Amino acid sequence: MQLPTLKEFTEAMSANWRSALAAGFASSLTTAGSIYRWPLLKDLPSWVALIFFIVAIFSWSIVLANLVGKVASSIQLAIKRSKYRSARKKVVEKLHRLPEEQHRVMAHHFEQNKQSFTAKFNQPELEPLLALGLVEIVPGTHNRLRWPYIIPDDVWAEMDDHRDNFTIK
Repeated sequence: MQLPTLKEFTEAMSANWRSALAAGFASSLTTAGSIYRWPLLKDLPSWVALIFFIVAIFSWSIVLANLVGKVASSIQLAIKRSKYRSARKKVVEKLHRLPEEQHRVMAHHFEQNKQSFTAKFNQPELEPLLALGLVEIVPGTHNRLRWPYIIPDDVWAEMDDHRDNFTIK
């Protein structure tokens, strides 16, 4: 029987960190048993104990690298979410500074309780609202005369919170 090469071992362990964790525990216990002369392992040849020691080192390295990677990706995700929320908050703030015509379009859809609606593709009244992020185009293939648009949930919630400001007078 031939032992796996170092490269094969590292590839196998990095593919699944749980395997590396199990190998790390088993190899560490076997190494400790050899060092402290536990009854079942007291006759273990020193070269086998050395192999288990090396496996333990690589296994724990892989587990540690995966742990650091998970922590780093969690931090990145938290930063992305924070930036997204901040950007969306700025978009929602623009809702209260709209020119009369754009305000009327938003108020019309709010009064009709139509968070999603259809209109001509590139309708001039909607272009400024699209540019501000207050209205979004629904992706996909659609008829140019009845293109679906949607008012994002955060914008809709802001309009709902200030419903007196979004009634047509």
